[in-house]
Amino acid sequence: MVYNDDLDNVCFYLEKARTELYKTVQLHNRNAIGQNDPAGCIVLPPDDWKAEYDGQVITVHIPDYVPMTRKRVPGASDRWVANTRAVLWSLPVCPKFDKAFILIKIFAPATNWDADNRDVKAIINGIVRAHVIPDDTCEHMAYGVDGKPDEKPHTIVHIFSYDQLAEILPSLCK
Repeated sequence: MVYNDDLDNVCFYLEKARTELYKTVQLHNRNAIGQNDPAGCIVLPPDDWKAEYDGQVITVHIPDYVPMTRKRVPGASDRWVANTRAVLWSLPVCPKFDKAFILIKIFAPATNWDADNRDVKAIINGIVRAHVIPDDTCEHMAYGVDGKPDEKPHTIVHIFSYDQLAEILPSLCK
């Protein structure tokens, strides 16, 4: 029988290994470029994050689920911050909100997890760094986290004007 602590440990070490892989590849690529050998750079598969804006709501599709906070791996959230900023900047027009509501929907492979134990701060920091909102104080944002088990782990982030919360949120929660 597998216990939740065992699964937590496996997830922690997988996330740690992935973070170390990104760091090692980044260091290798810096060395290759420093030696004027850009052909020697390693290109990892893209994270394949996607964003769209329908005039009211920014929707970000992430083919991964948000890591747990309880066993946070140093450096792991840096990739989430950078990818969030980059995908928002990839929009033809990246809207800005004085105050936004951010709905983060997490679809993780586990059946029993707490929404408040996920590192959503990295996503919010990426939104701030993309200048979608001025900062992450309660004056400029509010957020919610939803989720459920899914065999295909992914995360969907919706960002929209806080002034439209009552009109938009019900349709996103279906």
